[in-house]
Amino acid sequence: MEQRKGLQYSLQWKANFLPVMQRRARSCAPFGVFFCVIAAPMLGHAAPKVHMWQTKVPAVTEGYVDVAASPEEIYRTLTDYAHWTQVFTDIEWVKHKKGGREDALLECKSRTYGKTSQHFQFSNRPNKLLRYRLTDGPPGVVLWEEIWLEPLGQEGLTRIRIKMHVSIGGVLCWLTTEAKIRKYRERKVLRDLRDLGSRWAPPATNSEGS
Repeated sequence: MEQRKGLQYSLQWKANFLPVMQRRARSCAPFGVFFCVIAAPMLGHAAPKVHMWQTKVPAVTEGYVDVAASPEEIYRTLTDYAHWTQVFTDIEWVKHKKGGREDALLECKSRTYGKTSQHFQFSNRPNKLLRYRLTDGPPGVVLWEEIWLEPLGQEGLTRIRIKMHVSIGGVLCWLTTEAKIRKYRERKVLRDLRDLGSRWAPPATNSEGS
């Protein structure tokens, strides 16, 4: 009975999530091992560079962007969960089910994760780290993301570093490939970093005459 239930859940996940991932994988150019993109600039601000790469761990993608905000301001904004739709373009809606800034349980509807909402449990370190994990995925799916806030030497600048893990085991191994899951991770990390970089883009500098 449990195996049948797990298979039904896996097939439902395939029907909801995999088509979204496959369409997006076909619509974007292949990513390299390491690349840098420019987020859309704000008026009077520099276009922040987004760096991203595949780590030595096959299931993990990592990237960062440097922004003009303190770790305290960023943490305060990102843990104001009710307003995530104003921060992340990937989020359609969010419900703060319980817990505080450090240990919240959220239900989110993500454009990346497919047609159904998902639940995420947070275990944060104030002004340093946001970490969440998927709590209700299908059997064999492990998903977690870390958002590190690293102050830079230049006053007022912070490096936002994202590390995302998505791996699939069990029945779902028959339904997809690591290459497709990797493209999904890369697209999610890139989108989140672009959103954060655009929100806190550093002021533009005038290099004329230098």
